[in-house]
Formats: sequence, structure tokens, C-alpha cells
Amino acid sequence: MIPERNAPKLRAAPPTVAEALLRVVRDPVGRLIRKWNWKSALTSSLFRAPIFFFVNLTAGPQAAAGAFLTELILRSVTSGFYGSLTEAIGEAEPAWPGSPPPS
Repeated sequence: MIPERNAPKLRAAPPTVAEALLRVVRDPVGRLIRKWNWKSALTSSLFRAPIFFFVNLTAGPQAAAGAFLTELILRSVTSGFYGSLTEAIGEAEPAWPGSPPPS
């Protein structure tokens, strides 16, 4: 018997929040580093670093440049990390941990 092309495909049930977090703990390199979210890192850095530059101009151009570079590097690392963590638990069910399970 040949399966139909348009037959629905079975999917595994989405993980719970606890299961999604456990996957991150068990495989931090694969879930956080390999899936580092460059879009979050780039966007956040480009918006925040200039703010730090202009706010610190009163301390001098050298201090402003230092604040700019520090924020650019630190924000890109942390935002990419948090973006990948958000994606790792993004498909967990229930969507809100306090919501009741589906009937």
C-alpha cells in the first residue's frame, strides 16, 4: 500500500517548559552556543551601544568610546545567549506555565 502524499504527518507532542529547560541543561552547547541568536545580538547591540556612547560623552571621548565598545561586545554576547534560550523554550506547552492544560 502506497501512502498518500497529502496524509497528515504525526508530530511529537511539544515539550513542557520543564522538559525544554532540561534539554538546555543537558546540551548547553547545542542549544545555546550553536543556536546563538545573531539577530537578537545585532539588533540589541546596534540600538544600545550608541546610547552608551552619547551618555558618556560628558566624561570625554575616550570614556564614551570605551563605553560604546564595552556595550557593543557585552550586549552582543548576552543578547545572543538570551535569544537562543528564548527560542529553546519557545515551543514549550503550555505557552504560559500557569495556564491550564488543554482538555
